[in-house]
Amino acid sequence: MRLRKFQVKAFRCIYDSGLVLVSDAVALIGKNESGKTTLLEALAHLNKDYPIDDKDICDDLIDALTPEDRIVAGNFELNEEEKAVVAKEFPELPPISEVEVFRSKSSTAIEYDFSTVRFPKRFSCVEQAKPAFFSTLKNLQAALSQVVTTFSVEGADAKEHEEKRKSLQEHFLALVAAVQNCQPFEYKKVDAAFSKLTSEIQKHFKGVKPVQSELDLAKKSFKSVFVVDDVPKRLTSFFIEKLHPKLIFFPEYKIIDGIINIEEYLKNLEAPVVKRSDTGYQFQKAETIKNLFHLAQLDPKRLATLASNQTRLNSEQVRCSQRLTNMLALTWKGKKIDVRLNLSNQAVTVEVADIYDDGTSKNKGLLDRRSAGFKWHFSFFVNFRAGIQQAAFKDAILLLDEPGLNLHPEQQAGMLDVIRELSETNQVLYTTHSPFMIHNFEIGSLLTVEFDQETKASKIRTNFWEGDWQTIRPILHSIGDKLLLRMLEGSRVGTVLLIVEGTTDQDYLLALSALHSQDIQDKLGDSEPIPAGGHAQVKDRALHYHNRKHRVVALFDKEPDALKQANELKGSGFPEHQIVKVDFGKSESDIEDVFTVEDYLKAVNAYYITKLKHAKGYQPIKKEDLEISADGNGSEQRIVKALEKIFVSHQKDGWGKFDKGAVCEFFCREFAEGKGKFKISTLTCERFDKLFEMIRKAVAKSLEQVKPATRNASQTDGNPRVVS
Repeated sequence: MRLRKFQVKAFRCIYDSGLVLVSDAVALIGKNESGKTTLLEALAHLNKDYPIDDKDICDDLIDALTPEDRIVAGNFELNEEEKAVVAKEFPELPPISEVEVFRSKSSTAIEYDFSTVRFPKRFSCVEQAKPAFFSTLKNLQAALSQVVTTFSVEGADAKEHEEKRKSLQEHFLALVAAVQNCQPFEYKKVDAAFSKLTSEIQKHFKGVKPVQSELDLAKKSFKSVFVVDDVPKRLTSFFIEKLHPKLIFFPEYKIIDGIINIEEYLKNLEAPVVKRSDTGYQFQKAETIKNLFHLAQLDPKRLATLASNQTRLNSEQVRCSQRLTNMLALTWKGKKIDVRLNLSNQAVTVEVADIYDDGTSKNKGLLDRRSAGFKWHFSFFVNFRAGIQQAAFKDAILLLDEPGLNLHPEQQAGMLDVIRELSETNQVLYTTHSPFMIHNFEIGSLLTVEFDQETKASKIRTNFWEGDWQTIRPILHSIGDKLLLRMLEGSRVGTVLLIVEGTTDQDYLLALSALHSQDIQDKLGDSEPIPAGGHAQVKDRALHYHNRKHRVVALFDKEPDALKQANELKGSGFPEHQIVKVDFGKSESDIEDVFTVEDYLKAVNAYYITKLKHAKGYQPIKKEDLEISADGNGSEQRIVKALEKIFVSHQKDGWGKFDKGAVCEFFCREFAEGKGKFKISTLTCERFDKLFEMIRKAVAKSLEQVKPATRNASQTDGNPRVVS
């Protein structure tokens, strides 16, 4: 199962997180003591054996909470295998694709909410109650037999009574057979048989007290044979036993020493694990060493035997060392590292050395002599790689507190690779302060956690643009926000911020604005293009700066998603005349469509003729090729979309995906250096001039607004302003 949304309420410093959406890999950004780790610990309480302690309930809210209030709740999405398991066990239920798991204030047990499931009313058969019911039927049959005998007469009446007796006997036999052979949920079938018998008795013997008395007893006994089936209770028990999500919280990673005493290690491995009182989870150093041996495929109990044969011991040593070295190379960036295990029957030493390009080995020494960052990375890697291999993390949701701590940015990039790899098989939520540990900027992949000084509680935001500057600073660094850096340095920036979708928009605008002009601002009207990090971010980023009294113009592509964002931006109070769309008469267009097809293909072919010189069958792409790749309805399509289709059709030839960013970088570099390859046509120049004119008009409108107050970037409120 994967967590898709959660809510935490009255847990320590978190008053109410609100409903928070999450993806498969989620980074939590926030200042120290903002509540990031607290949020992970709250989610860890969704494990079935980890109840919430009263001391974790927020003091300010504890009296206002009702027993039913949910302290932590998570909505989980089932995968296809899990859906099939549930459908097989509960065929009477509609398909179940998500469940809510929660802990309430009053209960120490984990609880489930299946509010989206419509449960049918069903009755289950109680085998133990059948004998008593058969006994009442026997008494009823005896009472009926006595009445029939008493009223027995000669002639036609006698014949009529015999027919009644036979009819009743048939109904009795049918009912007994139905009860004896009924399946667990065949209540309707048995109830129909009992109803027919009751109807027949009432028809012929209504008011006869002996019969009526025994019939009432039979009806009462019948109710004990079939009881209402509590499907929600059975379903909850099934989930808890078979499918309950597993959340593993790692507050720390035990670092391995350079020397491992085998006798001491084996003794500690057998000792009981003591859980921490604050997290309920303890990752012992012995467990880390065990994982190291697992990755090396080394059985420490065999060392005494191996020590008697030096040749075999040396061979085992080389094999284990090479395996660890190869695995670590997957994530450790920079210098190559050689890991060597020295084996004896009493101890295992872990040595590490740097390997240089010429093959020489330097800085050889015990693991505990290495930097804190390397030791942390090594231990983290050992634990998680072993966890994956041993299926200990199978389908688990991993909650990581500060992975990448003490690491250089280059090594944090390697740690981020580990998290990306983990997110393919496991959901990962992790805290960080580093801009180099952010993998995605989409909603659900990046949460900010702030501590509100007024309420003295944490705030969780899914839209980071709504956060204060100090909190989101690592995010802005991560997306390459040059504006932020210049503001913080007190440097001058353009009077108007031109928010564009991505770096390709920024680069093309800057490159083409320099054409026929020494001053870029002649074209852009004293505005500075700022990439938003994707079309979904343009609206939020424009609002972020606009609400902080900056002058802002937003540039959108002409395509459905972007136009929807533009309308939402206008609906949020952003001035319509400061919204510009890349519109040149086509049904859809973006910055690449400002070029003529011929001009853009010049850049594409010049780049890929070298890039794909070893690929199969790459020939310069022609305008006719783009038309062939269209959908056939005659409508114009965006040139990038057309090229993407062509490249997809040549995947088997090794073309890969079409990279518009690489083409842009290549074009701008060659164009700026004036190598003569890209003499763009007059029509392309005219189109860009038209776009620049639209931008300048929007910029001029924004300049008519009241000028914002100029403040130094070192102000203490955490929100830098433009410094003129």
